[in-house]
Amino acid sequence: MCPISDYPFESLFQHVSGYSLHYIDVGDSNGRPVLFLHGVPTWSFTFRKIIPLVAEAGYRVIAPDLPGFGLSRNKLPPEAFSLSWLTQLIAGFMDECRISKPVLVAHDWGGVIGLMLASSQTNLFSGLILCNSLLPLPGMKAPFLFKLWRSFARFSPVLPVGMIVNVACERSLTRKERRGYTYPFRMGQNKRAIRKMPRLIPFREGQQGYADVVKAWDGLSNYQKAVLTLFSDRDPITRGGERIIQERIPGARNQAHKVLKGGHFIQEDAPEEIANSILAFMRAQA
Repeated sequence: MCPISDYPFESLFQHVSGYSLHYIDVGDSNGRPVLFLHGVPTWSFTFRKIIPLVAEAGYRVIAPDLPGFGLSRNKLPPEAFSLSWLTQLIAGFMDECRISKPVLVAHDWGGVIGLMLASSQTNLFSGLILCNSLLPLPGMKAPFLFKLWRSFARFSPVLPVGMIVNVACERSLTRKERRGYTYPFRMGQNKRAIRKMPRLIPFREGQQGYADVVKAWDGLSNYQKAVLTLFSDRDPITRGGERIIQERIPGARNQAHKVLKGGHFIQEDAPEEIANSILAFMRAQA
């Protein structure tokens, strides 16, 4: 059990390709699965207010910590820092944990990984719910604030995770909440993935992973599984990304998309609204 008072979940670990991933698995073990994937610089703690509401509705809820994040092992092999390694590891995690055709709820980087997987394995998920998350279109310009964040994460000698999340929320996090975000990243060596992950998003031809993104969008142009967007109105990095998803992915048509009030970390600003939308989506897909 993690010693964070508002993260009352049993810690589980799964070895995948020699790497240890931390995750939580709550709710009805026989219920339809819902897989949560967090972004950067957070961990599964970020969904702590949403997970119980979904689990109490009778679903099986699984939330891993990405490699180098949260309570997952932070000593990463050199090949870890690539889109292909990350997507393969999450696919392997789902296979090892017998998570069959879950609905994916993804924020930020979680959606990048989820969309890459969905494009190549059409039947891996039964549906996608994307929260302030977008796989960049080939040739898209990187938003200015994303470039600023990428440089800050790489070069800043101080990387206060709790404060970073707080700045990107509309509401002010409590001291306890900020400590919860910071808990796994107290030591500098535990922040290596945070510093490197923003540089894995390819925007230009020739960058590592660019060809994979081009291929992914080719696959997503024919993706028919239901895709729901839950974006916020005040996220300067992903704002407007929901329109790209809705226009380019067939499964996003005629869904109950919402734009919620909040910042980048919409799961902190509108957790109940997100939970209600997840449950409505699950009922609609039943």
